[in-house]
Amino acid sequence: ALGAKDPRRAERYGWASTTQAVAVMSVMGLVFFLAARPFAMLFTRNPEVIEIAVSYLRIMAVSEPLLGVGMVLTGALHGAGDTLRPTLLTAATFWGIRIPLAWWLALAMGYQSTGAWLAMALSTCVGGVVTALLFRGGRWKTVRV
Repeated sequence: ALGAKDPRRAERYGWASTTQAVAVMSVMGLVFFLAARPFAMLFTRNPEVIEIAVSYLRIMAVSEPLLGVGMVLTGALHGAGDTLRPTLLTAATFWGIRIPLAWWLALAMGYQSTGAWLAMALSTCVGGVVTALLFRGGRWKTVRV
């Protein structure tokens, strides 16, 4: 749509694709949340590992819709030629939120793997929201490739 000089249509397509991704990821998040134990038991019978896996699946299930937002709109921004801002956002959420928060929650606060999963889910949600704001801002419509 941008190649056809129709940025409004490109934006509509971006949001339509995002809506579809959020729907699919929400359903999968619900499945992961509700079926966490059976999924974990497909891979191990060790009760300690099962509990860690269930914790991971249930925490990450909540962030699935915003993971969909981030994935689709990052792809839309990249496709429009706006590659620097989403790349910097990914680096910032990873190095500025995920790693320090995971260290703090898992090690300093003693939440162990649950703390790491919480940090991962939070950074995923922040990334999805900020990516949506970047897309909504519209600067990607004028990037010269």
